[in-house]
Amino acid sequence: MFSSKSFLHTLAIIGLCVFTSQAYALSCSVTADSWGSGYVVNVTVTNDGSSSITSWEVDLNFNQSPSITGSWSASVSASGNTATAKNVGYNGTLSPGQSASFGFQGNHNGNFSEPSCAGDGVSGGSSSSSSSSSSSSSSSSSSSSSSSSSTGGGSKVTIQENANGFCGVDGSVDSNNSGYTGSGFANTDNASGKGVNWAIDGDSGSYTIRWRYANGSSTNRSGVLSSNGSNASTRDFGGTGSWSSWQTTSVNVNLGSGKKNLRLQANQGSGLSNIDYVEITGPNVRTASCSGSSSSSSSSSSSSSSSSSSTSGGGGSYGSSCNGGSTTTVSSTIRVEDGGTFDGGCKTYNGGGSLGDGSQSESQDPIFRVGPGLIRNVYIGRNGADGIHTRNGGDVNNIHWSDVGEDAMTIKDPTNGATVSSTNVEGYDAADKFLQANDDGKWVISNCRVDKAGKFLRQNGGKTFPLHVEVSNCDISNMGEGVFRSDSPNSTARITNSRLKNAGDICIGKWKSCTSSGITNY
Repeated sequence: MFSSKSFLHTLAIIGLCVFTSQAYALSCSVTADSWGSGYVVNVTVTNDGSSSITSWEVDLNFNQSPSITGSWSASVSASGNTATAKNVGYNGTLSPGQSASFGFQGNHNGNFSEPSCAGDGVSGGSSSSSSSSSSSSSSSSSSSSSSSSSTGGGSKVTIQENANGFCGVDGSVDSNNSGYTGSGFANTDNASGKGVNWAIDGDSGSYTIRWRYANGSSTNRSGVLSSNGSNASTRDFGGTGSWSSWQTTSVNVNLGSGKKNLRLQANQGSGLSNIDYVEITGPNVRTASCSGSSSSSSSSSSSSSSSSSSTSGGGGSYGSSCNGGSTTTVSSTIRVEDGGTFDGGCKTYNGGGSLGDGSQSESQDPIFRVGPGLIRNVYIGRNGADGIHTRNGGDVNNIHWSDVGEDAMTIKDPTNGATVSSTNVEGYDAADKFLQANDDGKWVISNCRVDKAGKFLRQNGGKTFPLHVEVSNCDISNMGEGVFRSDSPNSTARITNSRLKNAGDICIGKWKSCTSSGITNY
């Protein structure tokens, strides 16, 4: 990884611990890569004891504040010079000899040293979580309503489903899982771009937005919060153990005065977690009518995962909100796998070494390899590097390619029919195609802006594997050949509610079906 020195530090955890008369021990294996003012740490935790554990926690001690900017496959926090990582829902149970891996990235002051590692675990019987909703039916004694109160930090409102301020869900309001409050919970369809809407009013200032949610799956169901159409923050909704186990999570954002149409939208293919209610604290906040136009400005500054205001470049409202920031040169592919998350903070990432030689070879390694996992908030610079490859599915959100080169993103073998979602993506100057599919799967693309390419999407030439493409809410302009091209009679493509300009033919080559609706020219 990267061009800098790599460290390997293995530590047998401090002795054996006894819990319910069973002995257990953990060991940690740490690899650390640093460059300039940044670093990446990857950790493997192994159960060296004779009994299974159901959860684990690891402390990594640095020679300075870890300044964490992103993590994957663990819940990571920092205090002083120590980073504490806890298992997420799906990787807490380890049988004797079994391992779990996670990683995180951050910034350093130029004097980086590999961290030491120590950990602890909890023994007991193995646990599991259901990947589907419970079938039991339950109702709550509280009525469906929104409530408000005044606190030292400002006013507070709680908005339940089917109450004032609740403006709908891309799915349904359900009541088949116990533990909810109000009349039910918002259950979005299982697709990227699906969300829940609320309306509030209030003065300009800092707002805390807190959701009560349940996620009985083994995957993180992250979402993007927007206010009046501008992205304000991104929040992870990790597993809660079951669909009837509820937790809360919150973000702090700065919002303008007046009416604010809030939307929490899934940025990966599983949809959102089930949302019980939203609680909002802010200056003179109150619920608002869902009808009528908004008048407030919206900005975000206090959330570490927030991004700048959108500049789609196409006159529409689609594309990435990333404009580029401090530059990181990547000489070895950054891998986001095993359900992990990489948040680039809208910084600029350029390929270095063989990744940035401009060869555009089909065998060239990418800057990022995803699958299954989530990559978000990344600006890829102008050096002709391959941008993103996915394997076994993956979710890509809020990515800007300033100079694509041959292609921006490729579905690679193996995908095995998995779903890849690309949301809030934007790219320019693709010599051949913007998107390339080299294996079977489903590709869902929404809220995109693409200008100057040979083709918007190309299935690998001469191949007949089944590919299924869904495109919505995109601006596509100045395509040399057209929008979709395939040689497979087994593949399908559909584009809806999008704008085209000098885009050529929508469907080129062989398709099982290739359709469009809601297309306008601009």
